[in-house]
Amino acid sequence: MSTASASNELWSIFDARRVKAPELKGLDVVANGMIGWVKNRRRALAGYKRQVERIEALEKEIHELGATRFAEEVQKCRDLARLNRLEGAALERGMALVREGALRAVQDPCRRQHTTRRWRQPTWARARSRPIIR
Repeated sequence: MSTASASNELWSIFDARRVKAPELKGLDVVANGMIGWVKNRRRALAGYKRQVERIEALEKEIHELGATRFAEEVQKCRDLARLNRLEGAALERGMALVREGALRAVQDPCRRQHTTRRWRQPTWARARSRPIIR
């Protein structure tokens, strides 16, 4: 019996510490469902597309940074992030730096294509796909 009572005590302590959502009834359930439906279907895609365009506009500038200057820019973004001030233009610059860092780490710099929207076959791949005419 002591094990069961200890188990109940522990459960009541654990249960008391949880943050419980209020149990909704009646029209509150319907209203909460409608509010959730509207919140989940907000149109955010257009805003994301504009943000992507602003980030892609920084590509040429970020690509031309040397290794030292690139590291300095990354450090500036890290400092702003530590202070919770990485917002707006600084956030977009940080995203452009992340993108460039990933490209530098993964791609061979000799084969880097400067296309952002559509993937193009590199010239060396296009040369192989041409038919041989004799």
